[in-house]
Amino acid sequence: CKQLLPTITANHKNLPVPVPVTLPYRLLASLLIGLSTLCVWLPWAYAGPANPSTVLVQYCLDQEERTTLEQARQCQFGSFNELSSGVRYASVRWTRVTVSTQDATQTLTINVAPRLIQQIEIFDGQSGTQIAGPVGTNYPYDPEHGLLAGYTFAIDISAAGEHVYYVRMLTYGLPYSFVQASLDPLIAQDMSQQIGLGIHMGILGLLTLMSAGVYGATRSRIMGVFGLNIVVLLLSVLLGSGVLLKYLWPNQPGLNEFLFTTLFYLKPAFWVLVAQAFLAPYQTPAWYRPSCIAVYAAVFVMLLFSWAGFKDISNGLMLIVGVIVVPLLQLIAIQSTTDIRRFYQRILMLGYLIGALAIWAAVFVTLYPTDNPRLPILATRVIDYIYPVVLSGLIMFHYRETVLQLAAAKDENLKMRLGLEFEQKLREERKLMVDMLTHELKNPLASISLAVGSLDRTLGNEDTQSRRRLQNIGQSVRSMDSVIERCNFMNQLDQSTLKSNPAPLNLEELVTGVISRFVQSARVTWSIEGSNHFNADRQFLEMVLSNLIENALKYSPADSDVELTINRQSIESAVHLVIKVSNRVGDKGMPDKDAVFTRFYRHPLAHDTTGSGVGLYLAKALITLMQGRIALELQHDMIVFSVELPETISDA
Repeated sequence: CKQLLPTITANHKNLPVPVPVTLPYRLLASLLIGLSTLCVWLPWAYAGPANPSTVLVQYCLDQEERTTLEQARQCQFGSFNELSSGVRYASVRWTRVTVSTQDATQTLTINVAPRLIQQIEIFDGQSGTQIAGPVGTNYPYDPEHGLLAGYTFAIDISAAGEHVYYVRMLTYGLPYSFVQASLDPLIAQDMSQQIGLGIHMGILGLLTLMSAGVYGATRSRIMGVFGLNIVVLLLSVLLGSGVLLKYLWPNQPGLNEFLFTTLFYLKPAFWVLVAQAFLAPYQTPAWYRPSCIAVYAAVFVMLLFSWAGFKDISNGLMLIVGVIVVPLLQLIAIQSTTDIRRFYQRILMLGYLIGALAIWAAVFVTLYPTDNPRLPILATRVIDYIYPVVLSGLIMFHYRETVLQLAAAKDENLKMRLGLEFEQKLREERKLMVDMLTHELKNPLASISLAVGSLDRTLGNEDTQSRRRLQNIGQSVRSMDSVIERCNFMNQLDQSTLKSNPAPLNLEELVTGVISRFVQSARVTWSIEGSNHFNADRQFLEMVLSNLIENALKYSPADSDVELTINRQSIESAVHLVIKVSNRVGDKGMPDKDAVFTRFYRHPLAHDTTGSGVGLYLAKALITLMQGRIALELQHDMIVFSVELPETISDA
């Protein structure tokens, strides 16, 4: 063990460190999974099956609307799963409760749900008298019958035998309602759904507090949208169960129904808002944003129809937009997002697919009922649990993805900083080298230039061969001096220490001096139109003209002319000096227009011609410092460089 311990420790240090997930996210996930499992199991665990030989609940199956008790007695009654879609959407619905008792005194409990039914009345089948109601969303809160999550009626039976009761339900646009009845007090207590509702509200309240705390600490947009969705879920449960009606506005049932339906039709908009928050850091398809705006518009139309009383139209739009369009839209958008990591993309698609399947399952059990009439409520409650769990999981993966992106960005910034430091070091070393070469070469070149001048004066006019050699030496000295000067300019450009110092210039004098430096000066034809005076940096302008003329002489045919024209033009309401240098195309061909001004550019066929490839790059940099522009025009057999310089006022 003593021998293996150092090896194990060393190997452990080399293991990859997982990305940390903070404790609140783990705690949130564990809490949601545990509580949601518990809440789904509790209603089934406490639900005792009703005894069909004692209490029988049947629904009117006739398509024809029956408004009176006499008409209801003529209905054909059957089980809940035998209801057709037309009957489920009927405005007036009847249910018959048949009770067979052996004891003289018993209490029958009838539970009607959900709470969104507008009006409920209960009639005695033998006498035809109304024994309970009316209650519902059209009436103020009734403490006797208005329990949370539904309506409960206790009917005392004083005689043994068979008793028949009819329940009349008035609904508008509500595709789902059911009746349960029992003589067993335990089953009656379970039918009230108080335990499941309390746990439901407790979980959503806890999630609301946790999301508010995390959002307050992080100010994350996703946590804000997540908290907003949880608040909407909690308010929907509080409004739909009648909690707010009971404690805040018991005499305003219309306000309660208005707020509930408004939040119900707003849910697709909040689903889209969550998806947009997840996809905000990435490049979504071009059609995604307009599609989201279209969904928001459709939600607004649903609200308008709902407020106007056309709930059937709103429900149809909700089925199309909220149940079909929105889930498919988000799945396709996530799949079409290109700059997202594949793993995170699959996680997002899985989360939204789970949510879509849960919604589709709830709609299916609502539209196609089974023998258990409470199944749609249970399915809706399960969705209210699954939705926060899925969102919480996606938020944790989003947090992990953010941590990974931050780590990658940190590494990239570190590489960039090291690269900049290395480049800065190279610039400093290059500056030192250029300064040293300038100092070491300038003095010998000056001495050689003086010696050439002295020798030229001592030679006689008849020694033409020696005089020509001295001229070649002088030209070579000037070429070397020009190269050193360009390197010095480039060094100052890299250090950002080069500044333009405009001063009055004599253009004719400046052009004559520049052209006289070239051996082939006779090939250059030049002209100046307008005034001979201009304000610009003399050193910069000399370097620009020299580089352009040298480039034209070097890459044009030896027997052709190089043309230099200078004039003034009004450009953008300001006077500019326009310089054009043109020459014929030589045997090297046309230059690359996109690369001609880059540093060290040389034509592929020009490597046998002397040159450093920095002349045009330096010319453009100096023109930019003088706030001017340079452009290359490639004509049929001509190359034209055009320079536009604004006239600047000298500091003097």
